[in-house]
Amino acid sequence: MPGGSLAVLPPQLLDEFRGPSDSGFGSVGVEPRVDAPGRPATFAMGGQSGNGETAYALVNPNGGSPVLIGNHTSGFSDVSVGPFGPGDYCLTPSPGVNLNATAAVASMEAFYSDAIGIASVRYPTQGPTCGPNQLEVKTWDAATLSLSDQIAFTVNVPDQSNGQ
Repeated sequence: MPGGSLAVLPPQLLDEFRGPSDSGFGSVGVEPRVDAPGRPATFAMGGQSGNGETAYALVNPNGGSPVLIGNHTSGFSDVSVGPFGPGDYCLTPSPGVNLNATAAVASMEAFYSDAIGIASVRYPTQGPTCGPNQLEVKTWDAATLSLSDQIAFTVNVPDQSNGQ
């Protein structure tokens, strides 16, 4: 799928990924597929292109006080702990970055992490989670499948101009 990504989540994380108020997976075209009971689910994420700038960030969880790593961040101005506590992050984009017109991708980063884990973007970008126009990223410890502030991550928001 052009401009999309593929993420594999264990079935135990599906309810956490959906969130308590989601009737599905938001408006970005996320379609879950479980091949067999107990096997990981595969998600295909895609979004429409719009007008905006490329953005990326490296987030150090920093013992519960997350920080953006400046020389690996562009298009984001702040990161904070989200409303669900440790392992839930809200990233504030810089002016010109449109989070609603694309599909952001998050991935675990090894150097600043203290455990092996999973990082995932959560859409929509409004609701009972992060503030309006903030991007929510959740990180889970792979051993316990619980939210964790020991997992560093990168997040990428593709160029939304679509070459136009």
